[in-house]
Amino acid sequence: MKNCLQCNTGFEITAADRQFYSKISVPEPTFCPDCRQQRRLAWRNERTLYRKNCDLCQKSIISIYSPDKSFKVYCQSCWWSDKWDTLDYGRDFDFSRPFFQQFRELQSVVPRMALINSKSENSEYTNHSASNRNCYMGCDIGDSEDVYYSNWIINSKNVIDSTKTIKSEICYECLDSYSLYNCFYCQECENCSDGFLLFDCKDCRNCIACTGLRNKENYLFNKPADAQEIIKFRESLSGFSVFKNCKKEFEELRLKQPRVYMRKVMSENVTGEFVERCKDVHDSYLVFDSRDCRFATESAEINDCYDTHSHWKGERTYEIDGACFSNNVIGSNVTQYSNDILYCDNSFNSNSCFGCVSLNHNKYLILNKQYSREDYEKTVPKIIEYMKSTGEWGEFFPITLSPFCYNETIANQYFPLSKSKALAKGLKWKDETEEKLYVEKIIPASKLPDKTSDIPDDILNWAIECEITKRPFRIIPQELKFYRQHDLSIPRLHFDQRYSNRVGLRNPRKLWDRKCVNCGTDIRTTYSPDRPEKVYCETCYLKTVY
Repeated sequence: MKNCLQCNTGFEITAADRQFYSKISVPEPTFCPDCRQQRRLAWRNERTLYRKNCDLCQKSIISIYSPDKSFKVYCQSCWWSDKWDTLDYGRDFDFSRPFFQQFRELQSVVPRMALINSKSENSEYTNHSASNRNCYMGCDIGDSEDVYYSNWIINSKNVIDSTKTIKSEICYECLDSYSLYNCFYCQECENCSDGFLLFDCKDCRNCIACTGLRNKENYLFNKPADAQEIIKFRESLSGFSVFKNCKKEFEELRLKQPRVYMRKVMSENVTGEFVERCKDVHDSYLVFDSRDCRFATESAEINDCYDTHSHWKGERTYEIDGACFSNNVIGSNVTQYSNDILYCDNSFNSNSCFGCVSLNHNKYLILNKQYSREDYEKTVPKIIEYMKSTGEWGEFFPITLSPFCYNETIANQYFPLSKSKALAKGLKWKDETEEKLYVEKIIPASKLPDKTSDIPDDILNWAIECEITKRPFRIIPQELKFYRQHDLSIPRLHFDQRYSNRVGLRNPRKLWDRKCVNCGTDIRTTYSPDRPEKVYCETCYLKTVY
């Protein structure tokens, strides 16, 4: 058992862990898994966007970097162009100073890309996204159209306020679901249509306020109902007060439904939550089609990887965030179509680089300086040995080097800190500024009409004051049209609060040992022992739903 250097919590390093660390030639970690994850996520700003000017062409752009950042930020067109050269910022490695200190100096001068968004149309307010059309205020969206205020949406259309919703159409407030059509407020559902307020339902049609159903049609509060009765009840839900009462009754029903200890599909020897088609994957969450991994989150098709977040298609990686089609990567942030990358930040289409910033089609660079292959292969082992002596080798970049303020990143979502605590730890903090909405008036959410049909057209010129945070927000025309078409209440919460509430429905990324409440079998689950839900082992759970 080791003690974390940051929080002093004890954590275990297994024989399998040691085998992995030996394979990639890194020392055992000094931070516990949670602190390592926090450190990585503090480098990931997904949804805090700003308008500023490109520092090269002066065009007004949308960026994940606030205008007050000291480094240069280029629009995507300029960043990918030949109007600048990353080699112009190259420098020699200084063996008398810590590597991270030298990296910070390089990082402060090399231009950064405003955000990552490619092959998209009318989707400038989306980040880490590609091949989309008419998308707004989203992240991790791919091959989709008309998606707003959502993240992790793939091959979908007409989706609002949803998270990890795949191959779906006409969805609102859906979470961790697949193949939905005309579904609203659905969580952990699959292959359902015309659903409203569903949890853990599969292959269901025309159901409202149901949980744990399989292959059912025309159900209301888990009981068979006449189709016309369901249509009439659905129409009544356009009233906000009626919807609130229905949701409360649904939550009471959901609490009675047995929960499976772990969401896994076609997987062998795995621990965590939402692990599908995997083998030998442990302490991992939202991981698919992978094997021999540990401490992985929101990743797919990876093998032999530890401590990764948002990693797609890769092998032999450690302590990384935001990678795709990349192998043999250690201690790096945003790596795409690149191999043999060590301690780099924003690497695209590059190979064999160490300690670099903003790479594109580069090879054999150290601190952005060009080397021959022979000199590169001689110098890198010397740097690694030096970093071992300084205690830097094997560690991810410190949070203090992140280009973002702590509360701009998703680290604050999973590991929330107050401003005072963040500053006490030496972290940057972004104070909220008054939003210039240029509206005719701001109205409290409580003053909104109860029924969607009574919402006036000029609400598009108003701002609504969030019920919880009091932060004002606007309704965009596409939203209003969607709400009216599907008889949905106008949201009373700011879209950031809606996102926070939605992902807050998931269990924490932590495991507890407890027993199946039905048969007493030992289970390891994301449901803490003090939770009120009835948690079953897989065998007992399957008997209840089939």
